[in-house]
Amino acid sequence: MPALTTTMENGAGTLTNGVANGATGDENSPFDRREYLRLVLQSLDELGFGTVRQALENESGVVLQGAEIEAFQRGVLQGDWKLVDERIADLQIHSDDDLKSARFLIYQQKFLELLEDQKMKEALDCLRHELTPNSRDSSRLHRLSSMIMCTSSEDLRRKAGWPEGDPVKARAKARAHVLSGLRAFVSPTVLLPEHRMQTLLRQSLQWQQQHCPYHNAVGTKYSLFSDHACTRSEIPSELKLVLEKHSDEVWYVRFSHNGLYLASGSKDYTVVIWDVLDPRMRPLRTLVGHTGAVSLVAWSPDDSMLLTCSSDNTFRLWDSATGQCKRVITSKHSDSPTAVAWMPDGQRFVTGGIDKHVYMMDLSGNELQQWSGPRVNDIVVSTDGRLMIVICQEKRIRIYDLLARTEDFIQEHEAVTSMELASDNKSLLVNTSGHEMHLWDVSTRRLVMKFRGHRQHRFVIRSCFGGSNDVFVASGSEDSNVYIWHRNQGTLLETLSGHSGTVNAVCWNPKNPHMFASCSDDQTIRIWVSKQMMNGRDVPKPQ
Repeated sequence: MPALTTTMENGAGTLTNGVANGATGDENSPFDRREYLRLVLQSLDELGFGTVRQALENESGVVLQGAEIEAFQRGVLQGDWKLVDERIADLQIHSDDDLKSARFLIYQQKFLELLEDQKMKEALDCLRHELTPNSRDSSRLHRLSSMIMCTSSEDLRRKAGWPEGDPVKARAKARAHVLSGLRAFVSPTVLLPEHRMQTLLRQSLQWQQQHCPYHNAVGTKYSLFSDHACTRSEIPSELKLVLEKHSDEVWYVRFSHNGLYLASGSKDYTVVIWDVLDPRMRPLRTLVGHTGAVSLVAWSPDDSMLLTCSSDNTFRLWDSATGQCKRVITSKHSDSPTAVAWMPDGQRFVTGGIDKHVYMMDLSGNELQQWSGPRVNDIVVSTDGRLMIVICQEKRIRIYDLLARTEDFIQEHEAVTSMELASDNKSLLVNTSGHEMHLWDVSTRRLVMKFRGHRQHRFVIRSCFGGSNDVFVASGSEDSNVYIWHRNQGTLLETLSGHSGTVNAVCWNPKNPHMFASCSDDQTIRIWVSKQMMNGRDVPKPQ
């Protein structure tokens, strides 16, 4: 009978009987079987199958963590700081700086608990003899010192950033957070990363989704037994409705943030608000008052107001629920305004124009701030209000940090006519006059992708992101078609025909990845949905 040999080393065991090195049941597997078993053991433990975990450890000879590491973890979670101090060497942290950082993290929790328990002498000893020698950040040490002045336990927990609620549970969660933070300084073979199996499965699924050209699902449960794959039926490529109300070219469409309404602006001087939940999407209100073509409409952040921009050199502020004009704001621009965007507070907005100025204004039309530069083609503002991005006639994308009061730019090589900022505030899609759209990473100023296939040379075409996690890019075109690309791959997925004039703008429903709208010089708006939605299958609905 072959001899049974067991070697334990930081929780990793090897067996010559039952568990072979280097395989997971597949001789060609590149994975170490001990590591694989430790992930299984961790998963069993996280699922609450402690008895099964112990049985597997006994049978395989592989343990989740060594006894020393288990003791250290218990010490942290139980607040046994003497035991933790004695066992920290078992973590095998080789860098002196990392060891200091790990100790500081531990002593910080100990110090805060002593303060909460009103053990002032012990807390001061911890501050002087344990925290201070291990501090690598004087400002952080100073902030901890200032907590001695907290007037109550509630004030201390709030300043320490502990979870709100039951003090006992808050302390337990803070200790667990310390244990999680220590993993940054410890080899993963010693202290296994949390939820490692789930992390690997999630990464695998994300990779499959990113490489699936048609992925457009939200809130779906995925099987672990098969690879992820979507079909073309996920993409809104089916014409559901043709909306006809305008009597001239339709230049702009925009869904409300809640996805319940669609606003359209036209050369006929009017704005129409359409009811998305109505199966026929009949018009709810027609906004009349402008004496020039309406080039832009912008929903306020809470959708209660609609701001419209016209060639009559005015902006109009409308109550979106009643259709009543609340205010007519005469443009500060000496020539036609070309851009408008809300600030996130819903109390201010910015405008740009041919006259080379950008204005920030309040709802009464008072000028709050002004910027000067080249002729402005478009403006977007990040949802956190930090960035204002302006595209100009000079082939530059100007980026203003409104908080830091700094300005930077990205140099383009074609004339840039319009742009759209993704919901993550990081990706910027710009339309150029050279039959291309460019995807820029705003944070790194890097050109990520180019999209080709549509036609744009003479007119302003407004494109958009769309689908689940903004995975698609869509654009109108001077050839009367609508084009859809995969954002990450740059692959042209669909060319949708139907319009009989230049398609000026497209907009994806922000609450329904299976619906978008397009508008055209042919005086119509077309609503496109996925085959799933067309066939009445369950798809996300606006809330």
